Parts: sequence; structure tokens; C-alpha cells
Amino acid sequence: MAGTTILKTGFGVDVSDFKQFAKALRLAAPKAKAELALQLRALGQVVADDATSAVAPFSTTIPSGIKVRVSGASVSVVATVTPLSGLFELGSKGRENADNFSHPVFGNKSVWVTQPKHEFLGPAVKNHEAEVTEAATAALDAAIHTAATE
Repeated sequence: MAGTTILKTGFGVDVSDFKQFAKALRLAAPKAKAELALQLRALGQVVADDATSAVAPFSTTIPSGIKVRVSGASVSVVATVTPLSGLFELGSKGRENADNFSHPVFGNKSVWVTQPKHEFLGPAVKNHEAEVTEAATAALDAAIHTAATE
């Protein structure tokens, strides 16, 4: 069954039960596969837009690195570009539950600062979890219907 997952690299909707279907869809019904990919990308974009607006007040580099990726019957929202995005979301290694993280100033490891975490992917997932899960399941149902009539 479809479900959302928060990963270290981002957020994903897990529809792995449909893996065989996605493979068959790709081979037998390319039109349905393309439509499913568009719908999944749109769902991921809802979460990506929320995450972008949440982190934009605190970072000028992270928002441009928030991307939507679609592979088969799965969609992921990831934050790339800078290691700072991982610190903002997860915190320092070994201190993941802390409300802040430490980092060197401009890479100078003799000068460290502490700043608060500003989680953006996790809250965006939670804000849209029911909506995205329901819409992803509907998109899969529509792809099955389209593939059956294609």
C-alpha cells in the first residue's frame, strides 16, 4: 500500500507494492506511464513548494536545491546542493534530536558556531501526508484504468 517515508535524503511516497505494475506499465502502456509520472511529480511538487517556503527565510542556498524525483511508481522530494540542508533538517551527527547544530565558519575548522535547526522536509511531509497518499493511490488507479484501455 502507498505510504510516505522520511529518509535522510528527503521524503518519498512508497508504492513499492506496485513495482511489478510499474515495470509492466512502462513496457506495455507508455502513455499511462507518462501520465502517472506527471501526476506523481505534481504531488511531489506540492511538498517541495511547502518545504521551499519553510526554509527560504533561513537560507538562500537550500531552496534552489529542493527537487522532485520520479522513478517508476515512486516520487521523492530531496534537498541537494549543500551539506547545510542536511544539518538544517537532521542536525549534527550524534545530535539528531537536538534543536541546534554546529558548523565551521566558512570551512575554518578552528572557528565553530552553533545555530538552530530549521526542519523543512519533515514538516512539509506531515502537512501533506494524507493528501499525497490519497492522490498517489488515485493516480495509480487511473494509470491501471488507462493501461487497461490503451
